Amino acid sequence: MLPSGSMARNRGDCISRLQDEIISVHILTKLPINQAAATSILSRKWRNLWTLMPSVEINDQGEQEEQGEPGEEENRENAFYARMQGLLSHPAAAATPLQGFSLVCEEWTRAEEMTRLIRIALQDRRAKKLKVDVAPAWEGGNLILPDIVYTSPDLLALNISKVIVQMPAGAVFISLKSLTVDITHQSDPSLQNFYHRCPVLEELAFEGRIDEFPDVEHHFRVSSESLKLFSLRLHSDFNYEKYYDVDLDIYKFSIRAPKLKHLVLDENILASYAIEGSENLVGADISTGWDDDLSYPGATDLFLARVFKLMEGLKHIQMLELNERTMAALGMAFNRLCLIEDEGDQDSDDEEEHLIDDEGDQDGDDEEEHLIDDEGDQDGDEEEEHLRAEKDVWSLVEKKMGTFPLLTNLKLRIGNNLGWAVFPYLLKSCTALKSLVLEMVVMDGVEEGFAWNPPSAKPACLEESIERVQLRGFEEQGERVLQYFQEINGRNPFELIVL
Repeated sequence: MLPSGSMARNRGDCISRLQDEIISVHILTKLPINQAAATSILSRKWRNLWTLMPSVEINDQGEQEEQGEPGEEENRENAFYARMQGLLSHPAAAATPLQGFSLVCEEWTRAEEMTRLIRIALQDRRAKKLKVDVAPAWEGGNLILPDIVYTSPDLLALNISKVIVQMPAGAVFISLKSLTVDITHQSDPSLQNFYHRCPVLEELAFEGRIDEFPDVEHHFRVSSESLKLFSLRLHSDFNYEKYYDVDLDIYKFSIRAPKLKHLVLDENILASYAIEGSENLVGADISTGWDDDLSYPGATDLFLARVFKLMEGLKHIQMLELNERTMAALGMAFNRLCLIEDEGDQDSDDEEEHLIDDEGDQDGDDEEEHLIDDEGDQDGDEEEEHLRAEKDVWSLVEKKMGTFPLLTNLKLRIGNNLGWAVFPYLLKSCTALKSLVLEMVVMDGVEEGFAWNPPSAKPACLEESIERVQLRGFEEQGERVLQYFQEINGRNPFELIVL
């Protein structure tokens, strides 16, 4: 065993042998700047290495926990600001441009001090990435982003939360290419309509988690000639019962971006979308619709039509992925707005009606008609409902959702009966489809089993353009779907893979 002195020297040698880049980039940048600066005492080699950190974080977490005499809170807060400014503008650090600067403060959020720190990071340290997550001050409310954020020629990426974007007339973000906006908290109106002032913006992301039902509308208007990627990740735990009868667009996203190539939506509130000018859209990954209450009890037709409006905006898409929540919402809208006849519609005696029950059988002229709900139960015992003729359903789906003439790759996850009901009609809208990946999944609150009773007419893409079909998660209950594709494959050979 080495003597204790030798062990200490050995540990010291290990620290000293670390390369400066490993210390400053991979170790110190994981610490807030005040903690990183404190590591100077660990080794002579580490002295002032913190000044070489490419990314700096200022965080007031834990600063308020220090005990002091009554009335010393303001002094400690002032000392915190002075210490952070001193570290950020340290002479040894001034020559190192920052790749990123993060300002996260929950308690000590005095506006003039926050502004000063941001200005040092952008003006003196030339930060390329900026994150500002500052809670409203006791006096003065939310932080207003300082002008330097708009005018910095170095700032390429911005992440903001709980702030106000109050731009002077004519001002623009001259260099900003990536923007992330946290909409968890009650959004200031300024966060809903400034995106046209980002002339070189390429990536825009909205993120948030909503715990309470909002009492005001949030309409985000995105107009950009340069935007290539739009993403939304918004989940909620609020009481959906308040949402049932709401036709107002509590969360609406209007997007006009002629260069948009990729769209990612992951939200569980069935938000409202208006997508225009998407001629260059290549791919979209869509996860929308509620996590539970898949029958959308009490939801109006106008509310359910939102999912059709979203699909209509994707008419130029080339690659599309829809998850099980999306297919459930699409299936409910299909059932309500396309399959079931409105009162006063006249049935044609000469037209064969395509009916769906949870046994998957077609009803005859003298048999009682049944509809499916998302658990596969039969309705109609208490209230008779009539289904439209098959050709009329095709026509209505095309009218409400449109067609996808450029779509070649489609991936679907389906977990409830109404999702399976709309599936063949969705395929008919994909006139040039070459690759289909179809996965059967289990959804919470949905009984196993599914209704499969496709229309008599086969989607044209399965007879003409399809080259590859992959089926996943199908067991005995999916045998009828497999037979459906095998039958078509016998007439129009394509690669059929069952996993």
